[in-house]
Amino acid sequence: MAFPQTISIEALKAKHAGYEAEKMQLHGAMYAGGEAFSAIKPRLLVHRKTDTTLNLRSERLELAPYVNRSGGLIDWLIAAVLKDTPRLEVEGDSDAEYWESLNTNADGNGSDLVQVAQSVLLSVLVNNRGYFGITFPGEEVDRGRSESMDLRMSCLSAWVVEDWQESAYGSIQMIRTHGVEYVRPSEWEQPENERHLWTFYTPSDVYVYQAEKPIRDEFKKDAVASLVLERSHGLDLVPVFPARPAPGQWVMDRIYEVAKALFNADAQTCWHLDKSAYAQPVLKSVRNIKNVVASEVGCLQLDPGDSYDYSAPPSTIYQSLSANAEYLKRSLYEVMQALAINAMATQTQNARQSAAAKEIDRDPLDVYLGSLALVLRNALESWIDAVKMIRGEEDVEIKIVGLADYSRAKMSDIMETIGLDISGDASYEDDEQDEMGTEGEGNG
Repeated sequence: MAFPQTISIEALKAKHAGYEAEKMQLHGAMYAGGEAFSAIKPRLLVHRKTDTTLNLRSERLELAPYVNRSGGLIDWLIAAVLKDTPRLEVEGDSDAEYWESLNTNADGNGSDLVQVAQSVLLSVLVNNRGYFGITFPGEEVDRGRSESMDLRMSCLSAWVVEDWQESAYGSIQMIRTHGVEYVRPSEWEQPENERHLWTFYTPSDVYVYQAEKPIRDEFKKDAVASLVLERSHGLDLVPVFPARPAPGQWVMDRIYEVAKALFNADAQTCWHLDKSAYAQPVLKSVRNIKNVVASEVGCLQLDPGDSYDYSAPPSTIYQSLSANAEYLKRSLYEVMQALAINAMATQTQNARQSAAAKEIDRDPLDVYLGSLALVLRNALESWIDAVKMIRGEEDVEIKIVGLADYSRAKMSDIMETIGLDISGDASYEDDEQDEMGTEGEGNG
């Protein structure tokens, strides 16, 4: 594949058909909450007729809170998968110092292996794909000279990987990433320009293109990016290794609609509670109401038969709103149950499994967490094999220890994470008792 000295910005703006920018923005904001969610709130809050007729849209937006159950749920899954922390162990005669240093400084910037794996898994759960990349040293790569190959690990999120090309068999033939740096005129001045970097990873080389523009401006139609780096890595495969879940296991996509409906249910409850915070005065009189004047400093004299009172909506309205929110929380929990059962149904059955492994298979949540761990493990093993090849250490055995024990994770933990109240619900209480009974049998 021949790469030119310049590429038009318009060509670099083109993205892969599978790059869903709008969906990733929505998913990312729903995970992050805070200002990111506030920016998309107008797109998620359901429109009502009164928004136009009574001009209530802005007020409803201000009173619409977002309880970030989605972010908490995904963080819980990540914590459960990485509870058994991954680390690399070296067997045999090799540069153990290099390999073991990846456990504490995987990316060369102080992030350990767990932190890089956490970033990749987060991208997988939120946007259905993440990548482990190889960060090459400053000098040219001399394949087989391990002492100079201080290769490091990077996380490439789905957001930065904008384009890719695959063979008919699914192997990656090219990946393009896009990043932005802010350029300061001097160390003490604020950034004025954006430096855009597009990196092409191919089976033989890495190409980096660069273009700059003022922060507040757009690129001109005839703007181009110039080739600033061309480096051969000698790997014979693209040095980026994808982590992708099985079909139907994209967590944020599965919970998105329920989480959106739950946000609107919370918004509706808060709106009605706010509107009824002050009871409405009600005057009943036989007089012409137009002639009645009420003020904060005056008194209203009632005639015989007149009445003056305060009225508020009946509490049954709020009970219905609360019941709807609880129903949606249950739906969110049921989506997680379905993900776990789906993972259990699609796992590969092995007749040679040990008795302990088959015992673990009885718990769908264990199987689901194991499937997420396997996504990480497979991508990490591909990264390790590629680095061993570059360093000329194909015969060295590198083991990934960890990512195997999920016995402490329970579905009841998920209920607590999403704020699901199960008191008085026999079906959920029975499930919790079953978990406690199983744990007791195992401990006995």
